[in-house]
Amino acid sequence: MTSRHADRQRRYRQRLSARGLVHVQGWVTPAQAEAIRQIMAERGEDEPPVAPASRCGVTPRAAQRAMQNDPES
Repeated sequence: MTSRHADRQRRYRQRLSARGLVHVQGWVTPAQAEAIRQIMAERGEDEPPVAPASRCGVTPRAAQRAMQNDPES
């Protein structure tokens, strides 16, 4: 049985997605996502930068694994 909170989260994500928003460390429009991709391509960045562990509370290795496991990459 799914919890109420999980149901609310799923519905919230569906509503944002239905509005045409794309999740990129926060919700952005498809146009904004494309602009981000273009900026990264111009800089020669194949992968998004990883914040230092001291700033985000995640070890660089864990951040790398999270990016590898992201189905939207």
